[in-house]
Parts: sequence; C-alpha cells; structure tokens
Amino acid sequence: MTGCLAQADDELPERSRAYSYLFESAINPAREMAQTHQESAWIVTAQSPYAKGLRQFTDATGQWLARTKCKSLGSYQPFNPIWSIRCGVIYQESLQTRSFGDYCNNRKVAEQRYNGGGWVLWELKTANSLDLADAEIACQSVLFNGRKRNSWACKENYEYPKHITKRVDVYSSMGGELCAE
Repeated sequence: MTGCLAQADDELPERSRAYSYLFESAINPAREMAQTHQESAWIVTAQSPYAKGLRQFTDATGQWLARTKCKSLGSYQPFNPIWSIRCGVIYQESLQTRSFGDYCNNRKVAEQRYNGGGWVLWELKTANSLDLADAEIACQSVLFNGRKRNSWACKENYEYPKHITKRVDVYSSMGGELCAE
C-alpha cells in the first residue's frame, strides 16, 4: 500500500477501508465509494426486495453485466465484494458515456440510470432539457412502454444522486470531483 493511500485509508469509514484499493482506478473514486455506501452501507450481504450485494444488483442486471460489460470478472457474484465493486464501477462509468452537460450533471444522470433504469432518459427527452429538475417534473407524466412511474419511484430516483453527494465528503481523500448538489 502506498503512503498516500495509507493516509487516505485512515480517513475513511472503517467498513470501507478493506475495499478502498478497488476504487483507485475509477474516474471518480470518492463518488464511487459514496455510491457504494448509499447502496449497501458497506454490508457485503446487503439485500433489498430488489437487489443484493455491495453495489445492489438485481439478478437480471447482474447476470446481463456478467455476460457483457463485466465478462472479464467471471460469473455473476453479487456477494463477492471484489466482483460487485469492480462490476459496479465498470457499469457506472459505462453509463457516463453519453453527454448530458458538464461532468457533474452527466454523473448524476448516470447515477439515476444506475438506480432506476432508463426512465430518466425519457424524462429528459420529454422535458426537452438537460436539467434534472425539469426531468423530475416530467417524471409523473412520462409514459415508457405504456407505463408511468409511481410517485415513490420518481422521488427515490431523483433523490439518489443527492444522497451520494451528501456522503462524498467522507471519501474525498480518495480523489475525484465532488459535485455540489
């Protein structure tokens, strides 16, 4: 471990320290760690009604990623912290390949896609805007394959990047752009 990283580890929450090295090559290590914290609170065996593991993959998404973007990591292993973190970072960074303005807005759109699927793309298109506040207003009215999102889903998805932003200062020693709310 390098001296710089050892100092950074001392500043990190205890549960995250064992995994900090897995974020070193990420574009934005601090934000990736804050996102992992938001997803699972660093509990390797975390499960929700929909997803599991440190990066909280649904089985369908995890299996798809294991066949595509994360193929080099092997089969879907949601409770393997190395697989979950590495695949989560690969997936999150792949969602950032489309441009939605500056880095921070682009990152937040990608985080919403990670959390709630492609809905945000339809909402941005409907709002005819890159502004997430406009897309949030459109959230209640956008039809996607004949369906409209529930209000709880809109609220959760548009608050998701805000929760990450609130946590990112704790991981700032890892480096990366912090992005204001």
